[in-house]
Amino acid sequence: QPVSLSHRATRASRRALGMAEKNLDSVRQLFRDCLRLADYLSTRQGSREALRQQVRLAFRKNLDEKDPEKIEEHKEAARRGLSNYMFYEAKRMAKEAKDQRK
Repeated sequence: QPVSLSHRATRASRRALGMAEKNLDSVRQLFRDCLRLADYLSTRQGSREALRQQVRLAFRKNLDEKDPEKIEEHKEAARRGLSNYMFYEAKRMAKEAKDQRK
């Protein structure tokens, strides 16, 4: 049984809307993760609000971005930053633990 053109268009628009919602959810989660990292850093370096403001500014700067490829590039850059910091912190903690055993 053939599917009407309008039905196909509706399915396609629902699929696109679902992808947009998933993308928005992942951006929100990334934003929250960045804020949590800012909170953690502030316990070690002070100035919680200044760090959180930097995160907010970075996300607001790209708030109007509509190009999915650009959005993915921004998300990947933020993930790399979080990942790099986690690597740095793990390395620092391992060094501290090693120094304490001496």
